[in-house]
Amino acid sequence: MRISGQHTKNLYRYYDVQFSAGCDESGNDLGPGRVGVYLQEFPVVKETKCGAWILTAYCFGDVEVSVKDCKFVNLKANKKFACLTLEEAKESFIARKKRQVRLLKAQIIRAEKALLEIEKETSWMVKKQPDTFQIC
Repeated sequence: MRISGQHTKNLYRYYDVQFSAGCDESGNDLGPGRVGVYLQEFPVVKETKCGAWILTAYCFGDVEVSVKDCKFVNLKANKKFACLTLEEAKESFIARKKRQVRLLKAQIIRAEKALLEIEKETSWMVKKQPDTFQIC
């Protein structure tokens, strides 16, 4: 595939980055840091009836692009890597972050339950893992 410096269409994706606040000369943290949300624009290399090939590598000028530098985005799918409009990209980012929060909350609940169980030392707990396993 060939891409010129003048492309006509972009797909968009928001992403977040965690920045460290750093530490002082004693190695103590200076705080929680901050989170930044950024917009990435992907030039469309080729369009198909189902989606588009986007350039994921940084290339400048008129260059020959290989398939390894591109990613196919199915624009008919519910979950898209990148979106046609900024509004769609924002909605996609919000949906991804809400899902991430749900998953992480579930992990916290599971970890808290495990801590409660080990602290109770209930009688049904397996004290030792068996030495051998039988294949069924």
